[in-house]
Amino acid sequence: WVGERLLERAEPMDDGLNGGYNEEELETIQIEEISRLARGIWYAGLFVVVVSAIFWVWAVYNTITQSLDSGVLLFLVTAAAGITGIVASKKKGLCVSKAYFWLTVIGHAISTIIYAGATILRHETLWVVYCVVAAFCWLATGIYFGRRGYMFQKRIEQFAEAHGQPDNALLSPKMHDQDFAVDVL
Repeated sequence: WVGERLLERAEPMDDGLNGGYNEEELETIQIEEISRLARGIWYAGLFVVVVSAIFWVWAVYNTITQSLDSGVLLFLVTAAAGITGIVASKKKGLCVSKAYFWLTVIGHAISTIIYAGATILRHETLWVVYCVVAAFCWLATGIYFGRRGYMFQKRIEQFAEAHGQPDNALLSPKMHDQDFAVDVL
């Protein structure tokens, strides 16, 4: 956490300031860190929504033309994680940031398991390669996006606790004045 690192390195000053930084400066550093993480969460959310939508349409097509495709339900979960990420990057709330983290971890883990398990169903080389690549991609993005989501959630939690609002769903008005996500829509 940037603010904590600055405090650890700074020498205490006799003027009553925390390592040369007053409370407002430390709050600004915290808000900037959360803002940076929120931008990444917004892009991750958008990416997951787009990928999930493409694979969901494919799963619906497979269900209509062949048999039930687990992707019909699975990609709704991953899309929900992406949508929650987009919302979390805007609302800056503790509850929604936790929901984003858990939906991301669960959705990506289930996707990885299903793709890895699907290699057992058919032994055609192209199918196995597709499933192994997809499992790896869901695993890698799950780890990366999950880690970012965890850091985002923890920074919001730390900020809320530092300001006496540990259970507050939405944080201080000053934080809401910050533009956390890139508005491209």
